[in-house]
Amino acid sequence: MFHHYQQKISETRIEIRRYNYQKKIYDNCSEALKNERSVFRKAETRLKKYELGASMAKNLTLYQVFLNILEENQHLKNKSRRELLLTKLNQMAGSRVIDYLTKRVFMQVLPSGNIRSMEREELKVKKEMEKYIEDRSENTNAQMLIPFTFKIENLKADLEEAVSAHETGEKARTELIVLQRVLRDIQYWGTDAGEESDTSDDVFNHSVRAHMMLCSFKNELGEFSEGRDLNLHLEAITDFKNSFFNNLIADWLEEKKIKLALFYVRKTQNSLEALLQGLKTKMIRIESELSITEMEQSAILGKICQD
Repeated sequence: MFHHYQQKISETRIEIRRYNYQKKIYDNCSEALKNERSVFRKAETRLKKYELGASMAKNLTLYQVFLNILEENQHLKNKSRRELLLTKLNQMAGSRVIDYLTKRVFMQVLPSGNIRSMEREELKVKKEMEKYIEDRSENTNAQMLIPFTFKIENLKADLEEAVSAHETGEKARTELIVLQRVLRDIQYWGTDAGEESDTSDDVFNHSVRAHMMLCSFKNELGEFSEGRDLNLHLEAITDFKNSFFNNLIADWLEEKKIKLALFYVRKTQNSLEALLQGLKTKMIRIESELSITEMEQSAILGKICQD
């Protein structure tokens, strides 16, 4: 009967942790989707005044979008043209991010059941287990097993969430590496003579995917970002697309060479790798603490059996 209660507590604790984790991801995605839609609507309203709405960029490469906006709005000041171009790039990227987040929210299925009911059930089983031990044993070691059970399941859940965040972070890192490779290979904007594809579209596509993966990583990271230094790195990966497009526009207007954008991507990758290393360190600590706690639990069980 003792092991029955212990198993029941473990199962309920796992359900509660998974519910809370998936609810957090769902809420974060929903909030991000809400913000992206708001930004997109504001951008669309502004762009329509210049006849640069969503339909304007259909079947156009990023290179052509740059040319159209800059050449057709030469009457505007350079700062205004930059702001207009940045708004257009963010709007183009925003439509893809909205599609991505919409799918994530739709696919994010919360576990069945009510969290309050789960917590009440957990508390009920805990009290039943305490009474069972109290009625049948004067051994204080048996009482110690209850908090150990809770601690072990919480550590397992912490580790599972950390592993998931690390995997997402690695996907974001891969996109940043590919984006750097594309930027390094570009000698000048536009299509080279004899080439059918425009590499500027590769820049746009990989930058948007990197932004989406970085957002997902930040949503999953949660409390694993510890310390002032890691928090600074977390700020550095926030709103990647807006900062990247700013640097991209500066490269185009000022030098027409890929320098600032490439530097920014490298800087973002460095911050991401620092966060991944911090997360890896946290995972090692969790694994170590979990191993020690499980050994302590086994030792207590051994004493109970001897008594």
